[in-house]
Amino acid sequence: MTLNLNQVQRYSMILQNPLYSLQYLFVFSVPLVCWWSSYQVTWASWATFLYAFGLIPLVEWIIPANYKVHDFKSPDGWAFDTTLFLCIPLLYGLQFRVFEALKNQDVFSFQALGLIIGLGICGGVIGINVGHELGHRSSALYKFAAHLLLLPCSFLHFYLEHNYGHHKQVATPNDPATARKGESLYRFWLRSSGQGYLHAWHISSELQKRNASLVPIMPLYHLIILGYYFLVWYAFGWSGVGILALSSLVSIVLLETVNYIEHYGLERQKLPNGSFEQVRAAHAWDSEKLIGRIALFELSRHADHHQHSSKPYYQLNPQEESHKLPTGYPGSMMLAAIPGLWFKIIHKIMEKQAKQYHI
Repeated sequence: MTLNLNQVQRYSMILQNPLYSLQYLFVFSVPLVCWWSSYQVTWASWATFLYAFGLIPLVEWIIPANYKVHDFKSPDGWAFDTTLFLCIPLLYGLQFRVFEALKNQDVFSFQALGLIIGLGICGGVIGINVGHELGHRSSALYKFAAHLLLLPCSFLHFYLEHNYGHHKQVATPNDPATARKGESLYRFWLRSSGQGYLHAWHISSELQKRNASLVPIMPLYHLIILGYYFLVWYAFGWSGVGILALSSLVSIVLLETVNYIEHYGLERQKLPNGSFEQVRAAHAWDSEKLIGRIALFELSRHADHHQHSSKPYYQLNPQEESHKLPTGYPGSMMLAAIPGLWFKIIHKIMEKQAKQYHI
C-alpha cells in the first residue's frame, strides 16, 4: 500500500462535504436490528448476533480493503461528532426497551439470551466503542458523554485504565490490554479484565496523591454504577438487574476481544535506560475492511490512533507499517475464538511483517 499526494487531495475534497459523514450512520443498523428483534420470538431474537458476526464478516470477506486517506484538517467535525452523541439516547432507549420486553421473564431462556447478547453487542458498538472515542477528546462535555456511554455497560473504570494506562504502556509487559504471543483469547479475557480493573484502582490512587482535593474516582464510579442498578431495579425489577449485568458482561467481553486482536503479540523494544521505544505503527493491528471501519468509527485504523490518540476518528489514516489483520474486526474476533487457527494464521503474518520491516 502506497499513499500519495493525489489521494490525499482527492479525499480532502470529499471530506469537506458534511454529507461524507452520513456513511457512519451505518453503525445504527446494529441497534436497529436489536430493536426489531425485541419484538420477535424464538430464533429471531438472535438477529443482532447473526448480523454482527455472520452477515457482516461474510460481506467483509468478499469486499476488498479500502485505503481511503482522510484529511487532517476537515472543517466539518460537527457533522461527524453528532453521530457520536446520537448514540447516547439510542443506547439508553434500546436498553430500556429490552428491559421492558423481558420484564418478569426467565432471562436464561433461549429467546431472552439472544436478545440480551444482542443488547450486549450494541453496548460494545455504540457504548464502549463510542465512549472510547469521546474519552480521548479534550472537551469536558465530550468526556462527560463518554462516561454516559460507559455507564450502561457497567464499565466506567475503562476511562481511567485506557487513557492513563493502556496508551502509556501499550505493547509492553506492563499493559494488561496487550495480548502476549501464544496467549489464548480465553486466558487473555481473565488476565486483561482482572489486571485492568486493579490497574484502574492504582491509577485512581495515584491521581489522588497528586491532587488531594480530587474526589476518589474509583469509589465514585462504583457508587454511580450501583445507583444505576438501583434505578433499573426500581423500574424493571430483578429481571432488569439481571439483563443489565449479563448484557454488560457481553459488552466487556467484546471489548476485551477487540483489545486482544488490536495488539496481539506485539512488543516495544526496551532501551538501555530501562524505558521502552516510542510507539510506532508496527505496534498495532489494522484492518481496512470498509464495513468494520465505519461500523466501529475507524477503530480498526488503530495504529494511527495510538500515534495520535487525540485525533478524531474521521481523521485517522491507514499506516503502511502497521500489522494487517486477515479480515475485518468482526471476522478477526471470531477467528481469535479458535486459538489454534488464530495462532497459525496470525503468526505467519507476524513473520512476514518482521522480514519486510526488519522488526
